[in-house]
Amino acid sequence: KMTMFKHYVKVAIRQIKRSFLFSSINMLGFVLGMTAAFLIYLWIVDELTFEDFNKNGDYIYRVIREEQSAKGQVPSTVTPLSEVFRKDFSKVENATFIKYGGKYDIYAGDVGVEANYGYVDTTFFDVFSFPVVAGDPSLLKKDPQMVVLSEAIAEKLFGKTSAIGKEVTCKFNKKYYKVAAVLKVPRKSHIQFEVLASWDSYLWDEIKDELWGFSERMHVFIQLKKGTSLMAADRLVDHARELGDYLIGELKKLPRVKEVRGRGLMIGV
Repeated sequence: KMTMFKHYVKVAIRQIKRSFLFSSINMLGFVLGMTAAFLIYLWIVDELTFEDFNKNGDYIYRVIREEQSAKGQVPSTVTPLSEVFRKDFSKVENATFIKYGGKYDIYAGDVGVEANYGYVDTTFFDVFSFPVVAGDPSLLKKDPQMVVLSEAIAEKLFGKTSAIGKEVTCKFNKKYYKVAAVLKVPRKSHIQFEVLASWDSYLWDEIKDELWGFSERMHVFIQLKKGTSLMAADRLVDHARELGDYLIGELKKLPRVKEVRGRGLMIGV
């Protein structure tokens, strides 16, 4: 067998020497083809494993809004929709939302950094299962003065010491929080944050009566019951029409809204 292998090697070397240019082109084409195939394989695996850390990932959907404009579909919707989905859609197991707040400061004593803030409702961690490094993120349900930090931000603020129960401050909005949990935020999550605070800590009096008209950087998610497909989720098309009628009625009640047009969930203000 070894003699046969050496024979094949000798024949291959002779062939390369006889037609070096032709052999080089063949080998280069083979290498480039294999490299391209491997890169495509890595890309497909990366795409198919996005959000795979969520135990309910197969049943979570983001609610989008259709606009009769150049934008078309946009991800921002209004936060009260999450409660409507929970109450009025029998095939929806749960619903939640996140409001992206932008970059603000966060301090632990004299150590401060800039961080991307997000604000979530009490059901956020019932729907999403981010890997927990330390603490209990469900404490946000009980106390609006608790926050959740990403692992990277916790390390910048506290180094190798535990962040759980420590006090942090946002000087921009003069808020004081205690750290409930530290989470690992995977690269393969389309929800990215460094600080998560309670939605109640974000609200102010003037906005509470206008939530149906406030949709800036707010993403609503639903979690269907297991075994339920999206289109079979309790007549979603019919419910979209009914929900649209309800939204139009609520929007018309807002003092600053002069006119509301549309049907279903395609509504213009």
